[in-house]
Amino acid sequence: MPFGKFPSKQLAIATAALVALSGCNDSNSNEDKNNITKPDIETPVTEPTRKALVIGIDGLMYDYIDAVDNPEIDEPETPNFARFTLTKSFTGGLLNTDSYQVSSSGPSWSSILTGTWQDSHGVQSNNDMPVANESIFTKLKLRDPAIKTGSFVSWTPINSGHMIKEMSSIDRRIDGTSRPSGESVDPFITSQLVKELEQEDSNLGFIFTHLDELDGSGHYCGWCERYEMTLSETDERLGDIMAAVEHRERTLNEDWLVMIVSDHGHRPAGGHGGNSLAERTSVIGVNKPEVFNQFLTTPAKALELSDDEEQNKLMAYPAITSVMPTVMTYLGHTPTVDDQLVSPSLIGDLGTYKLLTSVKQTEQSSATVNLSWQATSDVNRVFIYRNGEQIAEVDARETNYTDTLTLENFGEGSNTVVYAVKGNVGSPVSSSVRVSLTAPVDIAALLAEREGLSSFNATIEPFGWMSNASATPSYVNGPFNKAKAVNLQRSQGYLSQTMDLSGKDQISFVFRFRINGTHSGDPSVMSNKNWGSGFYKGFIVAAKNNSIKLNLGDGSHRADTAYMPLAKDQWVLAVVSIDLTNGKAALYTHDESFGFQAALTDTGDVSSIASPNPLNLGEDGTGNYNLGKGLNLDVADLVIFNRALTVNEAMGLANTTARLGDL
Repeated sequence: MPFGKFPSKQLAIATAALVALSGCNDSNSNEDKNNITKPDIETPVTEPTRKALVIGIDGLMYDYIDAVDNPEIDEPETPNFARFTLTKSFTGGLLNTDSYQVSSSGPSWSSILTGTWQDSHGVQSNNDMPVANESIFTKLKLRDPAIKTGSFVSWTPINSGHMIKEMSSIDRRIDGTSRPSGESVDPFITSQLVKELEQEDSNLGFIFTHLDELDGSGHYCGWCERYEMTLSETDERLGDIMAAVEHRERTLNEDWLVMIVSDHGHRPAGGHGGNSLAERTSVIGVNKPEVFNQFLTTPAKALELSDDEEQNKLMAYPAITSVMPTVMTYLGHTPTVDDQLVSPSLIGDLGTYKLLTSVKQTEQSSATVNLSWQATSDVNRVFIYRNGEQIAEVDARETNYTDTLTLENFGEGSNTVVYAVKGNVGSPVSSSVRVSLTAPVDIAALLAEREGLSSFNATIEPFGWMSNASATPSYVNGPFNKAKAVNLQRSQGYLSQTMDLSGKDQISFVFRFRINGTHSGDPSVMSNKNWGSGFYKGFIVAAKNNSIKLNLGDGSHRADTAYMPLAKDQWVLAVVSIDLTNGKAALYTHDESFGFQAALTDTGDVSSIASPNPLNLGEDGTGNYNLGKGLNLDVADLVIFNRALTVNEAMGLANTTARLGDL
């Protein structure tokens, strides 16, 4: 029954009984009292039932609710947020690694609810795609089949898309789209949650809730008055939720962990999805700091993963992926190696954390994987696992380990390998890599199959030069033997060649390129399509921040690979392999920083990559998309094949050390 509701009839009966008992005395009552032997009985103490609530607040910015006064923003009073102990957090994965993801809601809430990044859960954007791995709802059900869980979300795609396969593990579901007509979404979700908490017989042991209106204000105007007003309203709703939680604690012998977390920040002018510090900064808040370990308030050493010192410092804080292992630990389900979570629990011993993995591959039949991590002073042994099996044990003074994978002991093919490290104290942390191993390929025989070759060694044939700024393109030193490469900057011009891809169900493009410095947006490296939409006809290799992807479209359908880390200011070999016959497409890259990488996609219903546009380098098919984006691109060695190359052939080409035209 709801709190504060006690039937008046029962209250009258209880009161009468107390009055009657108070009159049960006679003249010898004191004497009788003195002769009574009091039994030595201790009232049993029942441990409170632990429960957990995660409150996700879309677009919540750390600077608006932390204790530091920021002169750039007008921070409103937020007394309910102030009741939480806060730490800066980060979203978007680790820069320049396979875990990198855009700072968008779909990937971020998937990370929060699975404890992993996109290289495990597979969600690349706000695309309603179900997570590929198990969420906290399923993990808790597997540990404790009796636990009841709930998901109350303002942004319905969390439940209807990213968590749709998890619904069998969610006992109570409320979506923002189920609200009455005319009611705002956050007040509706808050009222539904509070109503649930106010029910004395509510049996939910874990609840995730999501509020969305703050993000809408961030999109509207960024760091602005409307955002501040919505933040004040969100603070009031937080107060309503906490009042219901604390009443349960006082009256029902329950002990609630409450965590708040945001999925991303906002640029000053509004919006997110990029890599700026403001967009990648998140926040984690907790109501019981006394049960947390030192990582809540003391960040790790900065991670040297980018050229931006502030980004490296940000990645030293707990990630949004810390929420899931923390909740599991609080509820008595310590994460194991098999859970493959990328962050440690913030409750209990810390142990090893900040695991990084990188692959180095100089030949097709073997690869080395370097692992590095940080550890607390109470760790004396570190155990190393590959795909769930222990492969090594090292002294705590060691914070690096190198694993060698060979064709003989690991098999041929492209595989995801999951590594984990665990100290003798603390929970394990994981990191995954993709490794492809194969027997050597006859490169000379392969190149003999080519349909076309453009060396760009002081010539652009058979491409034409499209420019209003200069009569001829500029050339720079290429990757090998002092041969030249063409430099493409949109303010100067781009390359274009008429190419009819009608009926080309299989085709591959192999080329070397280098992107110099920074650029904005997601400009085209190579394309024959209008990049105004991924559904438009054609294909594109597009670069965004420090990442790269392949997109295909036929006018009605589209297919996209995941974004892969992209090395800047160094030569990269890329292989685009399209096989519509078998419904597969891939983008392979190889460079000194990241080694060999593969991004694969099913082409689904995409029936053709033909378009009315030419094939352009340094532009999309229209010749207009890259304007103002600042892409500075060098290109060498474009080879075209009239079939889809295999991963083994892509690896063979990646390991070549001369211009493809010279082999």
